[in-house]
Amino acid sequence: MKYKWKVQSKPTGRYSSFEHRGFPEADYEDGRVAALMVCEDEYYPADVKIGKHKPITLKVADYSVTPWKWRKLVNKFKTVQDAKNTFERFLKQHPEFIPKSSGLPSNLGF
Repeated sequence: MKYKWKVQSKPTGRYSSFEHRGFPEADYEDGRVAALMVCEDEYYPADVKIGKHKPITLKVADYSVTPWKWRKLVNKFKTVQDAKNTFERFLKQHPEFIPKSSGLPSNLGF
């Protein structure tokens, strides 16, 4: 199973001072959204590196229903890496959340 995490791009343009840079999101290899990290604070790499931000909420795309829906995990995370690790474990335990037509194996041979 393949997905890739990426940080949202920095706001640019005329009204960029009114926008905030978001925390990382993950997409499957077919381009569908997989997960999203949400935090009250803006994403500043230096602050994130030392853990200077409010707790992170992880939202997972549930493709077991049509249309797909966001499902928010109950736990909050102190670091981005904790959220990423939890997402990986979550998909191992709940393979039904993975889109069916993505061509991913059903046994999730990580």
